[in-house]
Amino acid sequence: MITNRTLVRGDSLAGAIATTLAYCDIFAFAPTARELHRFLIGRRATRAEVRRELANHTGLSRMLAEQDGHWCFRGKEHLIPRRIRFSRHSAAMWPRARQIAARVERSGLASCGMVTGSLAADNADEHADIDFLLVYPTARTYVSFAAVRLMVGVPGSPLGKMCPNYAISEARLEIRPQNLFTAWEIAKAVPMFGFDVYGRFVQANRWVQRYLPNALPGLDALPASEPQPSRLRGLLDRVAESRPLQRLEGLERDRKQRADVRDVGVDMNSRTAQGSMDRHSPTRPFHTLSELRYRMDLYGLVDHALYEEVAFSARPLAAEMGRWGESTIGVGEEPEARGEDDQVTGAA
Repeated sequence: MITNRTLVRGDSLAGAIATTLAYCDIFAFAPTARELHRFLIGRRATRAEVRRELANHTGLSRMLAEQDGHWCFRGKEHLIPRRIRFSRHSAAMWPRARQIAARVERSGLASCGMVTGSLAADNADEHADIDFLLVYPTARTYVSFAAVRLMVGVPGSPLGKMCPNYAISEARLEIRPQNLFTAWEIAKAVPMFGFDVYGRFVQANRWVQRYLPNALPGLDALPASEPQPSRLRGLLDRVAESRPLQRLEGLERDRKQRADVRDVGVDMNSRTAQGSMDRHSPTRPFHTLSELRYRMDLYGLVDHALYEEVAFSARPLAAEMGRWGESTIGVGEEPEARGEDDQVTGAA
């Protein structure tokens, strides 16, 4: 593997390709040329331009290796058969994902469902869950989120492989914090139902284009009109407007936000005040952005347009992690072993 040698300029198309591959490398992910184009970091280009650069740029040819249509850094060719195996496994998982989405849609609990995580990247291993980002009606966001999680937890549930990892309200579709990690998650989300809400979700997150200009080519063509809700959905919406259900919604929101501070390290009161419903721990995006900055240094990509932005985006995540430690580990206490609750997996 070539390090500490500037073979491409970060502010060139070749530099954007190398930066994108460096991001994928964090997840041991060997992308295709089509994926490199779609998720090209910080630069707009056509697919043909990306393919030409991969084929003809001398610096890239010295840095990168290609096999069976997949790309990696030289010295990491073992990632290519790994990716091919994961792609095949992902193909076998998609029918199950469609079945889960159909059941959730019929339940009327969610107004939109998107597959995220490693399956959305066709990079799911044999132990992967099926990550879903679900959008819920505003009046019953937390009650619906709790109901879906209860359904998933029932032994033998047909939703058993599902991981519902966001509590997103139709009234707050814009995701924060806004950084490259989150942009990548949004861009690769695959809508399964509620395409009108998905259209509004993507419109609310147009900021993604700043990081990934090629990722959402049909942005302005997405449907934004609202279809007629199902009879069950309409019934649930009417029940949710009652005073007892609104009281329950408030109690469940407060309970979940306390749990998120304790288990995930996220102050949802603070994030909600900023207009965000994202409840993921800051640790994974902080690690990813820090690793990307390291790789950009390693490959001499410091003149990439987003080089400083990568470091800047990690700072508020580091501050959140500091508050997490203060709130969960008391003076004189031993740190409690915890896993990250519902963490995004396979972000590449």
